[in-house]
This record gives sequence, C-alpha cells and structure tokens, in this order.
Amino acid sequence: MGNHIFVLGGCDSEFNPYVSNLIGSVAPDPLKVTYIANAGFLVESSTRKVLIDALFEEGYGQYLTPTPAIRSQIINGLAPFENIDLVLVTHRHADHFEASLLGQQLQQTTVGFLVAPADAVNSMGELPGYQSIEEQIYEASPARYGSEKVTLNGIDLEIPRHW
Repeated sequence: MGNHIFVLGGCDSEFNPYVSNLIGSVAPDPLKVTYIANAGFLVESSTRKVLIDALFEEGYGQYLTPTPAIRSQIINGLAPFENIDLVLVTHRHADHFEASLLGQQLQQTTVGFLVAPADAVNSMGELPGYQSIEEQIYEASPARYGSEKVTLNGIDLEIPRHW
C-alpha cells in the first residue's frame, strides 16, 4: 500500500459549508512536503505531485499568503510546481481558493485534475474559458456524514464530509 495524504480543511466559521479530509494513495516512496502559505502545501513523491489549498491572494490580514513570485510559479507550472497531478481545494474561503488564479493554472499548465466542493466548482464555472478546463475539474460531493471514493490521475482519494 502506498503513502497516504490526510488533509483536514476548514475554518472555525459558521460560514464554512464544506469541511473535507482527503486521503490519497500517492506512492510507495517517501513524501516531500513544502509549505506554501496558510493551509497550502505541495506534497510530492518521486512520481506524483499534489497541491493543496495553495493558490490564493486573500489572507484577511492575519494569514500568510503565497508571494506573487510563488503564485506566478504555480500558475505557470514552473519548478517545483510543474506536472501537478492533483490540485485539492478543501473549501471556497478566499484564504484557500481563488477561482481566477486556479483557472489560469488549469489553462496554462498540465494539471491533471482540480478536486473541489460544489461551491468552488460553481465559481470556476463563471470564469471565461471555463469550457476549455471543465474536464479537468472534479466536483467532490460526498453525502452528509459519508464519504466518496474516486481515483483521479492514478491517485485514490477518499473524501469524507463531516456535516
């Protein structure tokens, strides 16, 4: 069995409609984890790369945000952000997700899939050129207190919902 990624996303907020754990079987070798900002990370094995909650500008004056240089590297697929297999979005809060930036990343790079809850996917659908990236976007919609299992780009995910 491969390594697993466990991500608990969410904020202590009544406004948080979706909190997710994402467990993915990545690869049978060591993982490298790079902190981006706030709850954003790049998780890599020798064969896979997963970007989690890492492309946004809003920090609400209290959370770290990716620098403009890091955002540019991610959007343009420059090292170490080239060949991303999955981009995971835990929820739509602006300190975890920005539709326009992720839209640019999907249009300009070879990202395998974006996995996000319905409200984030809906905001992606409002972007110009959405049709060109629509097939790369997977809407995670597990049942209340249930979970959803899916394999995307060769990575097994289990996506539970806590409420």
